[in-house]
Amino acid sequence: MSLKTERLSPTRMDILFYVPNIIGYVRLLLLIIAFLLMENPEGFVLLYSFSILLDFFDGWTARKFNQCSAYGAWWGWLIVSIEWITFVGNHQAGSKWREVHAKANPQKQISPPEFVQKIMANGFKTWRGAWVIAGLHILPIWIYAMRNGITDLFLPNFINYGVAIILITGRVQCLACEMWCIQKHVKELLEEDTDK
Repeated sequence: MSLKTERLSPTRMDILFYVPNIIGYVRLLLLIIAFLLMENPEGFVLLYSFSILLDFFDGWTARKFNQCSAYGAWWGWLIVSIEWITFVGNHQAGSKWREVHAKANPQKQISPPEFVQKIMANGFKTWRGAWVIAGLHILPIWIYAMRNGITDLFLPNFINYGVAIILITGRVQCLACEMWCIQKHVKELLEEDTDK
């Protein structure tokens, strides 16, 4: 019998309290408080912005502390609200969903359109990926700030509307990408059911 040290699997409670998941709980709390402060533009913008900023850290901490988990992936996407539907479609592809969707899959004969490949290239770390992510995360707060006159305090109208147009076109591309991911997932589900 060998005396090897075996690595214990984390408990459910351990996973619930992983650092990236705690960041997710804080993000959700910030969003709830932000929407309760909707009548206070400065408070709303500050809390909403901080929640978006934290979104960049949950994945990093998961890798840094080796705390990647299926629950953490689900939790992170749930908080992003609209994107949860896309996550359901992407969940089946596992942790490599970006790579899976960004490349052709000859076995299933489902190839992403060129625009999806360009958006997801290099894990969204291209100008187009950044544009789409900006449309996803910054557009809601930009519209809110414009509507409440916050951007009028330091930007002329043509810049306010120019930035809004750029963000809207980024969000439309994001939506098109999300719709492609969802329809791909639906096709795969139907294929899975017919292969039985």
